[in-house]
Amino acid sequence: MAAFDRAPAWTRLPGALVVAFVSAAAASAACASLGDGQAVGFGEDGGPNASSSSSSGGADAGSPLQPQQPTGVMLVHAAEFPPLRVCFEGRPEARPLPDTTTMPDANIVGLDIGTGIRLPPIRGAGRLGKMFVIEIDPTRIRTGFDESATCGELICPPGSRSQCLTEGRDYAVTTAFEENALGADALTILAIRGCGNAFQLTQLGVASAECGPQWDNLAGNISVERIGPLDPRRRAAGVLPVQLVNLAPLLSPAFGAVNVRFGPLDADADAGPIDGGATDGGEADAGSASALEQVAESPPLYTLAPARDLSLPGGDESVYGTRGFVIERKTGSGNAFRFSASLADVQEASAPLELPDAFYAGASSYALLMLGDPRVVGSNDPRRVHLVAVPATGPTDGPDGGATADASADR
Repeated sequence: MAAFDRAPAWTRLPGALVVAFVSAAAASAACASLGDGQAVGFGEDGGPNASSSSSSGGADAGSPLQPQQPTGVMLVHAAEFPPLRVCFEGRPEARPLPDTTTMPDANIVGLDIGTGIRLPPIRGAGRLGKMFVIEIDPTRIRTGFDESATCGELICPPGSRSQCLTEGRDYAVTTAFEENALGADALTILAIRGCGNAFQLTQLGVASAECGPQWDNLAGNISVERIGPLDPRRRAAGVLPVQLVNLAPLLSPAFGAVNVRFGPLDADADAGPIDGGATDGGEADAGSASALEQVAESPPLYTLAPARDLSLPGGDESVYGTRGFVIERKTGSGNAFRFSASLADVQEASAPLELPDAFYAGASSYALLMLGDPRVVGSNDPRRVHLVAVPATGPTDGPDGGATADASADR
């Protein structure tokens, strides 16, 4: 990703959510504010529009809060693949998603590795059909490539149009969706997984041996995993309802038991970092098992863990810096690993222009996305393990901003 000459996107996601789905209001890449009970309307690419509404109610209210029905699509880049945009076969007149949201410091529209974006429901005139995962190539853009081109102007027979891309080289073809809408009735998580082709893996410094037996030198093995439905639980006073989703293949139970816990990070201040698993963000305060609540135990890949109500005392904003999540693997074929992130760290990775108190004031549960490679230790590397919180209900819930066959619906 050196070609972009910028800091990793996951450290400053303008509204994009990365690794933790925690039931709260989801921010999109266009930096929406989700204050106490506030809902901000979002457009097709997750950017704010003129519609907004507010209502009272916070996490510390006296009675349980009733979340609204969650809708929309959470698109997550959890693959060994360059920054990307996606098209659907049944939406040739729509522009690729993200539509207008740029990656941090890049001024290029797209979705970077280890990040996600909350979108309104995605609709087509008929069945959505195959999803096309398009590589963002800065060189192509610098030589006059039109980023505003529609999907039909990009995914077309070679030579039939001026900007037709090449399958296998410029884009990968994934699952066909038989329905004509995604996320219309419930929040749908679409996680892009797998590996790109040999050239793309060389760019990323990834060995093809890690991509599994179905990987192809020319085509890769990119696929899309549909995850859900979420459990939009009521938010009671003093609790944080979460559901973990493991999107980190190297933290698969196949490599050894992985525990994800929550609680005070200073419970065991003498617990130092484990060799090979140390990252910044409080690993030296990794918390003893007895003081921490279980979030998920050996969570399988691409599956929602059971919902948990975690203890979150109200009335003191310092709780966001002192309580958080601990991810730990002690045995197995994978290296020992420990990582911790405070609630403030998770909020910073999920909605950096928000404040923790506002971000965690939503009335519903959160999905926690666990992303990254446990071998990566650099604090600024987007492939390191991190958590992103995604509210089950959020600013895309409201007037449908999904695309139709008319390209104007995406603009």
